[in-house]
Amino acid sequence: MQGTKHPAGWYKLTNLKRLWNGLRTGKAPGMVCHSSDPGSTEYGNTKTIPETSEKRECGGALQLLYTEFDVLNKTHNIREYASGRVSPLTKGAIAGIVSRKIFGSLPEVIPCDDVGLPWKQEKEL
Repeated sequence: MQGTKHPAGWYKLTNLKRLWNGLRTGKAPGMVCHSSDPGSTEYGNTKTIPETSEKRECGGALQLLYTEFDVLNKTHNIREYASGRVSPLTKGAIAGIVSRKIFGSLPEVIPCDDVGLPWKQEKEL
């Protein structure tokens, strides 16, 4: 999707890096799916989502985490995995994924100030 135009800049490299940083560090577990978030019009969604809509986890974010975890799993060595990656999963994120695989639980969708949102970052610059 990088390079795809979006009015709110969803697919700009800086935004994709921000999102990946939240996932890879475990600071944004359970990233919300924009198509289920009633507040998503505030950050560029052009469709209005009913307030009664139940927020769901982002399937794309979950797929990225599991794909990256599979790369780690194939090496069987955290140091070897991390040395070959520009932005590897942190130990905290790895622990969260392992917990999900063992216990099958989904993380709660929570706001995370550490990760930030694109429109807040732009205002601070």
